[in-house]
Amino acid sequence: MENSTLQQHQALQDLNILETEFYVPFIKSFEGFSHREIAYILELPLDIVRLRIKLARKALNYRMNTLVSDNRVLVNN
Repeated sequence: MENSTLQQHQALQDLNILETEFYVPFIKSFEGFSHREIAYILELPLDIVRLRIKLARKALNYRMNTLVSDNRVLVNN
């Protein structure tokens, strides 16, 4: 499997680490919905939507950084 395809596949798998309560607002944001629109759709307070998107980004960023670190260890061996 090509490296970029493998990375895309891994990124999609990483989205599965998010609980639904974080995944849905994050994906809606990624699709271009504003935080206010997401709050309306999900019937949640705006602050909760912002927090869930922020936490989802942190979780994914941490996971991606972990993968990069693991990959560097494997490449150097």
